[in-house]
Amino acid sequence: MDVRITVETTFDNGQKRIHQLDGISRPYQVTCLEGFGLRFEGGKRIIEQIYRVVLYD
Repeated sequence: MDVRITVETTFDNGQKRIHQLDGISRPYQVTCLEGFGLRFEGGKRIIEQIYRVVLYD
């Protein structure tokens, strides 16, 4: 299974900007609740990308 993470910024004037961030990919066999968890390094990378997008916009 692949999950895409997208951040959409809407400015006061109505303009929108969309950013595609990294995704999460897990083999089908580990998509059960116990096997799907976000690992620390992956979560940290995604949060850093969100911060970068917010600061950029």
